[in-house]
Amino acid sequence: MKLTPLLESKKLRVFDFDETLVTTKSKLKGTDDNPDFSDWNTVKGPKIIPQTFKILKNVLNKGSSGRKTVILTARSRANAVKNYLKSVGVSVTVIPKPESSNTITFKNRWIEKQIEAGYDDIEVFDDLEENLARIRKMKKKYPNIKLRLHKVDYGA
Repeated sequence: MKLTPLLESKKLRVFDFDETLVTTKSKLKGTDDNPDFSDWNTVKGPKIIPQTFKILKNVLNKGSSGRKTVILTARSRANAVKNYLKSVGVSVTVIPKPESSNTITFKNRWIEKQIEAGYDDIEVFDDLEENLARIRKMKKKYPNIKLRLHKVDYGA
């Protein structure tokens, strides 16, 4: 077994924020076709989801050499998430969804761009099966990547 490919792999770890790392009292308003995320400009009443948060901290503690760790959030502004994470001792890149973008499409396209940039060992944590299902389809297009998807169910 050759170790070189394993040592040279570029690792990407992607976490959703709401209902994956924390629960909040921020509510999605509007309709499925026209969602209103204005309540998500702040992080209201956050409660850490211990299992997933511990994984994030462990990943960050492994360092950044050959590894990228990000929060991809449906929130259109990253500052509230960054500030909250900083307040609990976590420093990580937070990438917000553009206001005009669909969340599922945004996450899928962002991850695909990372694959095209050479990331080949990808692990995603998200609470929505729809997000994971779309990402899972990339395995057919990119059969040589290592892709692990985790549906977070904090109520379980």
